[in-house]
Amino acid sequence: MKKILFFLTVFSFFLLACNRSSETTATQPSTSNDSLQTAAVYECPMKCDGKTYDKPGKCSVCGMDLIVKN
Repeated sequence: MKKILFFLTVFSFFLLACNRSSETTATQPSTSNDSLQTAAVYECPMKCDGKTYDKPGKCSVCGMDLIVKN
């Protein structure tokens, strides 16, 4: 009987601990800049492929750094 009570206590503790960790991660604000970067549109300064990108990087054709499109 003591083993069963011990098992239920330990199981309840882990269940509550997992539940609390998921609540805290859901309410914490995001610190990444992904939402800020996706608001801008980027393009190659040489306009070699004519495509636009949603995040900064390098052009797939010439390798130049992408710039913010006006």
